[in-house]
This record gives sequence, structure tokens and C-alpha cells, in this order.
Amino acid sequence: MQDTDRDLLPEGLEDRLPQDAAAAARVTRAMLDAMDRHGYDRVQPPSIEFEKSMASRMAGVQPRRMFRFVDPASLRTLALRSDITVQVGRIAATSLAAAPRPLRLCYAGQVVTIKGDGLDPARERLQLGAELIGSDSVAAAGEIVAMAIEALQAAGATGVSVDFTLPDLVDTLAGTDGHGTLPLDPERIEAVRRELDAKDAGGLVAAGGEASAPAGSAAGAGVGAGVGAGQSSIRRRSSTRSRSCSNTKPICSVPG
Repeated sequence: MQDTDRDLLPEGLEDRLPQDAAAAARVTRAMLDAMDRHGYDRVQPPSIEFEKSMASRMAGVQPRRMFRFVDPASLRTLALRSDITVQVGRIAATSLAAAPRPLRLCYAGQVVTIKGDGLDPARERLQLGAELIGSDSVAAAGEIVAMAIEALQAAGATGVSVDFTLPDLVDTLAGTDGHGTLPLDPERIEAVRRELDAKDAGGLVAAGGEASAPAGSAAGAGVGAGVGAGQSSIRRRSSTRSRSCSNTKPICSVPG
């Protein structure tokens, strides 16, 4: 019997052929060069870490998306990274704990998730980003947004848009007594905050945050810059997943 599926790839994964590989390399180089001009030093964390280390910085949402397996050497659970941001947070809090602040770091690498996002089936992406750590000022936000726009334009992105959101969005809307603009039971606030952070509309409703759903399109963690279909966006968000990490971050994610 002939083995007809021997060379098939798993769902959401694909080979990057020469033309696409060359384009990804150009985008990566252009964006990292732009970040370097602004004084952001590159770090390269490993693709695999102890699951406990990464999950502890993800507020209980993103760990569901990570591939896990047991390390034969330590017999501890390892995880394949689904987001480099938390790794940069670990580096800043450990190896670079004594480094002067603000700390400017950038990175580029592949990330993998158990399933794709929404209508996008891709489970492996090239993630590029930068972290400005140790400053939560307006000047810091302006610096990293300007740098992100420059990096995206250097990579050939057009139609860049910038969205700013509040770190305490859920608390502000719910009110201190749970009877604010969007009423929410106090015991559900943390769950709703996590689902908004993950932009999971279904999870938001399941957590009891139906009234907060309109805010979902404006919520997130860090400063993100996504590139796709000729449009780009930068989102200024406060990270609830990695408190030791940055207050702001630009990210570019490219499928494959």
C-alpha cells in the first residue's frame, strides 16, 4: 500500500519557498536595522523553555496555545514559545536585571501556537518586536510608536494606523463597585481582563463580559504592529501578561 501522506505538513504549517523566504529576510533585516538606529539591542532567547517560566508571565491565557512536552534530561515540562515578549521580560528581570533603565531590546524569531487565530489558520509565524522597559512616560510611548512606524515603513508597509488603549480599561468601565458604564460582577473582572488581553471574543462572552465585547477590538497587551494584506497597525497596550516586561512593544507577525 502506497504511503500517500508521507510528505504532508500539519495543518497551519507550510514551507517558505525561495521568494517568500527572501521577502521575510528583507523585512526582518529592514525592521531590525531601524530598531538598531534607535538604540534597541537585539536579544535571541531560545525557542524552548520550561513551561512554568513562560506560563507564569502569561496571566493564564496564552499558555493554552503552547505546545508542551517532557524534557528527557530534567523530566520537567517544556514549552515551545508562542510569544517572544514574555521571554524578553524574563531576560530583563534576570540576566539584565542590573542594566540601566530604560532598557531597549529588540528581537526576531519564529513562534508556534497549537491553533491559528480566528480565520487565519497559520500556526507558525515570524515575530519581530521591540521592548522599552523601565519607563511609562508619554515620551517613551511616543518614542516607541515613532520607531515602530519607521520600522514598518522601512519594511515596505503602508496604511499604518495607531490605536491607544487604557491599562485599566476593564476596571474603568466596570467601576469600583461593578456598576460602571459596563456593569460587571467584581469576581469576573480578572477573567474578562484576560480574555480581552487575548482578544478572544468567545472567551470574553463565556467569562461573563458580554457588555464589554465592544471594547474587545481595542484591548491587548503591549504595543503591537502587525503587517498583512497591505495594511499595518500599531497598538499601544499595557501588558497584563508580563509585568516584568515592557510597558510598550511593537510587533510584526508574518505567517510562516
